Amino acid sequence: MAPFRFELDTLLTKVRRHEDEAQRDLAKRLRERMILQAQIQEDQGAISQAKRNLSDVLVGTVDLSRVREFAQFSGEITQRAQSIVVRLAGLERQITKHRELLAVAVRHRKAIELLYQRRYDAWKLRQARQQTAEMDEIALQMHQRRQQGAMA
Repeated sequence: MAPFRFELDTLLTKVRRHEDEAQRDLAKRLRERMILQAQIQEDQGAISQAKRNLSDVLVGTVDLSRVREFAQFSGEITQRAQSIVVRLAGLERQITKHRELLAVAVRHRKAIELLYQRRYDAWKLRQARQQTAEMDEIALQMHQRRQQGAMA
């Protein structure tokens, strides 16, 4: 019996590779988003801590230099957070695009795998029929030999 050979095996390999690449690209964007979100959270924590520190300074005599430092620090962090938010917005568009690309790659792979499965099932059916025909032929030959042996 000849082994099953899928004539589109090279294409299936290429499509699987393309899907893997799409998954890696999406994962890269998701990882980048996670890093940016973590930076925003760190900045928010830093501002909260700076506010707590400033509230201690505002009791009694007010140290205007500390208030000015807080305002400057807060402004810098806010600017940084705004630039991160802009980057996040662009990144979200990229993530959406890469999710769509991955979905297309998955559909292509599944279509070729379905074709593979159909052809494999048809091959198995042909093999089973061929084997049955061979077994029938052997049984027929054995029957004929028995009859010839009984006549002799």
